Amino acid sequence: MTLVAPLYERLTGESWKQVNPVVRAIHLHADILHAEGVFQITHGKNLLARLINWIARMPPAAEAKPITLTIERIGQGERWTRLFGDKRLVSFQEEHDGQVVAERFGQLEICFTLSIADGGVIYHQHSASLRFGALRVKLPRWMAPEVIASETVAPSKDRSYVSVGVSLPVIGHLLGYQGELSGRGSH
Repeated sequence: MTLVAPLYERLTGESWKQVNPVVRAIHLHADILHAEGVFQITHGKNLLARLINWIARMPPAAEAKPITLTIERIGQGERWTRLFGDKRLVSFQEEHDGQVVAERFGQLEICFTLSIADGGVIYHQHSASLRFGALRVKLPRWMAPEVIASETVAPSKDRSYVSVGVSLPVIGHLLGYQGELSGRGSH
């Protein structure tokens, strides 16, 4: 049986070696990875942003919320389960069209290209679609969520710093979370 390299290593190729080991530690390098940390969570202030966050059951805004992250290898993809206190946010990531990672939250799929800079990983949004099985319906830019995300080495130098921001056209800032994580893998 041929062992397939983890998703992020496959997508970035040789440049994965340029990622700082602290950042690589919160990415799958075994069958399962557990990480934990504390994040700040922000919500958009307008009524529509608050309503969307409530309907989508997003974690509540908080200055310092404990988070656990579990990443599991599922075939050639990965299931990411984030627990913000008691609120669960689950996504599935897989390779799409070569060098693109597709992250799916229910029917919503956001595709990113990854770049390596200063020992970290930067996510560049490529597209947003609604997925129904194998069918992808690309969302026009004027209605697609915009995600800005990065992972760098935290100021403490022994943890990874994660920053994610989500906004919607017309509505503006929807949700953001940032904080430090440390992880460990297991087979």
